[in-house]
Amino acid sequence: MTARYLLISLARVLLIAVILFICLAMAMTIGMTLAHVGYPGTCQDGACELIAEIYIMPLGGVGLFILTLVGWAIVTARRCQ
Repeated sequence: MTARYLLISLARVLLIAVILFICLAMAMTIGMTLAHVGYPGTCQDGACELIAEIYIMPLGGVGLFILTLVGWAIVTARRCQ
């Protein structure tokens, strides 16, 4: 019985890690798209891509991750009622 619960817990951890990876990848894609469009300013010697990698990807990715987990919690709470 405990092995079953261990496998369920490992599956949940894997699912959360995959969600985090997808959120970071989406934020990186959005940041690089904004950099190539010219949103952060002039793109001399790759500085705008560096802004996307240093600021937009971590902050945007973690923000998307938190929103995803909050949305997941709300859907789960409404389904269990």
